[in-house]
Amino acid sequence: MPDFWDDLVPRVATAQDRILVDEAMNAARAGALRSSYISVWLSCAESLKRKFKEASQTDAAAAKVVGEIADKEAKHQAIDAFVLAEAKKYGFISDAEFTQLENIYAQRCIYGHPYEQAPLLA
Repeated sequence: MPDFWDDLVPRVATAQDRILVDEAMNAARAGALRSSYISVWLSCAESLKRKFKEASQTDAAAAKVVGEIADKEAKHQAIDAFVLAEAKKYGFISDAEFTQLENIYAQRCIYGHPYEQAPLLA
């Protein structure tokens, strides 16, 4: 049976995005499932941020989102939910993809706390 990661990693479009996916893969293979899950979310969020940065070069709406992200980060505010909602509004992700990513984000929030149950290997 092929490894899940063997199928996933080649589908990651950019080398920058592959860095965090590779870290997630290595963490999962080492049995560090909490770290792996968090890295998967970080990969998704960073990829969306990067898409906004690229689009901001030619689009004022994307530039506004990039500015809001920078403001929130400068104030040490969480940006995950904001980036996810803006990506849906902007059209980077579909309604179905939004629902899937929102679930990954919600579980990341749960698994990110050591007093919560860690994810299980399925």
